[in-house]
Amino acid sequence: MAVLFNGDIRKLSPTQKNIADYIEKNIDRLPYMNEKDIAFEVPTSIASVSRFWQAVGYENLKEFKLSLSNMEAITPAKKMNEIFHKISNEDLLGDMLERTAGYLHDTSYRLDRDSFNLAAEAMSHARKVYVFAPGPSEGLGSLLQFRLNRFGVSIQSMPKSGREVYEALLQIKSDDVIVMFGFHRIATECEDILEYAGELNCTTIMITDRLVSDLNNQASIVLYVCRGELWEFHSMVAPTAVVESLIIAVGLRMEKQALSTLDTLQNLRKRFSNHSSKK
Repeated sequence: MAVLFNGDIRKLSPTQKNIADYIEKNIDRLPYMNEKDIAFEVPTSIASVSRFWQAVGYENLKEFKLSLSNMEAITPAKKMNEIFHKISNEDLLGDMLERTAGYLHDTSYRLDRDSFNLAAEAMSHARKVYVFAPGPSEGLGSLLQFRLNRFGVSIQSMPKSGREVYEALLQIKSDDVIVMFGFHRIATECEDILEYAGELNCTTIMITDRLVSDLNNQASIVLYVCRGELWEFHSMVAPTAVVESLIIAVGLRMEKQALSTLDTLQNLRKRFSNHSSKK
């Protein structure tokens, strides 16, 4: 992540990180944009964009654009970019489905496959998997817990906020895995969890829609998902697809145990089917 910029991105201001995140996600459009365009879309001031370049090791926008010609950064990562600006009331469903296809395409392009495989491997061998899924990601955490529990994975949801989060940290061991969801305004508890997990040498998996974030550097594994730009309606389709893919990947890695646990579940259902029908 953040491969386009020089220096330590952790030293950037919050506004500069938003600019960097926007550029990472829209690098194919940069050659055709000026500072006013960038400022409008972030959104921020033109002056903030002008100051940004030196903060990341470039004299100005022109020098940054020249550097791109020597990189493989300009790619057709957003073939469906034009669709994002064509939502209409005449066929809202069709337009939204097209937009969703763009989010999935962007996620597929940017999500590192080695990182995905490392995440699945870590989860399949963990003593216990903890899930921190605050706010809009709560449903994703529940889906992950529900499905992996059926495979016999020892998995537990962490409290969403407050002091209970730190009480949950007391139970974490070095051979555990923490799956965290951090979207846009990442919960402050994420930083505390990552700091403590780092001290334990515990594997952390951050599923995030931010390409540029301090926390991405602290997590053991980062999985990027596209939910739309900062100013757009934030879709959960791509995050759901990645979570479901993780579930299948973990199941494949522990296939014998997963199938055995599912068979046991089915046998229990048959055994107690009469009991449930009487309720």
